[in-house]
Amino acid sequence: MISEKDTVNQVWERSGGVCECKRIGCQHPGGRCSNLLNERMFTDDDEGGWYVRKVNEFGPEKLFNVEAVCSKCHNKLTKSEKKEQKTISSDRSDSIRL
Repeated sequence: MISEKDTVNQVWERSGGVCECKRIGCQHPGGRCSNLLNERMFTDDDEGGWYVRKVNEFGPEKLFNVEAVCSKCHNKLTKSEKKEQKTISSDRSDSIRL
């Protein structure tokens, strides 16, 4: 999770208090989430809560690569990411995480 205060403040300003999620997995009508965010509810799971997430997980934690997402989108994306992590086991005692 991104917590650098300057980046969080810049993301909040850019978002205009509206979720920026455009992820296909969240299935937003019109292509973008329109949930309203409450500035004081950063990292809160209640309605109005929001998080700052990377757009590209391998990219830097810079303004161009992060977005403000509502708690609903954040939780969907987190759940989806956990499902994608699979473990391949072999006869060996170690395993490989994908």
